[in-house]
Amino acid sequence: KDKDQPKLMTTSKLVAVFFVQLNEAYQFGVLLPIVVFMCRDFGIDPVWLGVYTSILNASFGFCQFLVSYLWGHLSDIFGRRRMLLLGLSGTFMAMTIFGFSPTFTVALVARCFGGFFNGNLGVLKAYLSDITDNSNRGFAFSIITMSFGVGIVLGSF
Repeated sequence: KDKDQPKLMTTSKLVAVFFVQLNEAYQFGVLLPIVVFMCRDFGIDPVWLGVYTSILNASFGFCQFLVSYLWGHLSDIFGRRRMLLLGLSGTFMAMTIFGFSPTFTVALVARCFGGFFNGNLGVLKAYLSDITDNSNRGFAFSIITMSFGVGIVLGSF
């Protein structure tokens, strides 16, 4: 009987997905315009600025890559919403620590911490699969791509 009824995809659920993915993309984009100046203010030798800024930029994505499957597995056990909320809370803490970082090491640890708590793209896709069916899945998944683009653009300002 449940197979005949379409799954309930509400606007509020799509808005939540939009902002969770926007948060992830924003964290990639927000760092790009300022990371060179931040590393310079940490006292890094100008000859090594490129190396240190690259490490700081890549650390988030690398740590996110390391835990993506773990976040998906944990969301199967503890629930999608709970894991998304945990990830957003960890991301908030990481960004706050990053913003107040007095040294490169603290900034690097904060970026890694943010990456570890932001492996939620797989969780988001699983959540969308849970709340959609074949009639509305394409539209729902396009929200992820759109919000990523918006997050990158907003992060660059």
